[in-house]
Amino acid sequence: GYPNQPQAAILATDFTGMGLPYYLWYQTTNLLYKVDTTIAADLVCDDNNGGICKLNDKCSAYPNLWNNGWSFKIQFTGSSEYLIFPIGALAADDSNGICSIYIQYLDDEHYSQSSSVIFGTLFLQ
Repeated sequence: GYPNQPQAAILATDFTGMGLPYYLWYQTTNLLYKVDTTIAADLVCDDNNGGICKLNDKCSAYPNLWNNGWSFKIQFTGSSEYLIFPIGALAADDSNGICSIYIQYLDDEHYSQSSSVIFGTLFLQ
């Protein structure tokens, strides 16, 4: 396939957010840091297998991330249509009031399915 195109998409009800192969995860998280200076200062993304991104405050404190159309354009093989999936669908406040963005790092050196994009329950909602 194309060098930056995953080989498959997997729907997984036992997975919370969206899992991305390492090269897509780095591209996506690098863009998140560029949303604005507040997000750049508050965002921490964990590049360990299964790692997610967290902000320092509740999700509602970061309106630029949710209100400016930041989304994924997803097109499945063989389709001329695509769907737009907002990044806000992957964000939720944890029990401490910290915003977690469930874009999970997939390490293909540890798991064979890590070369695929995995869509979990937040996508399916």
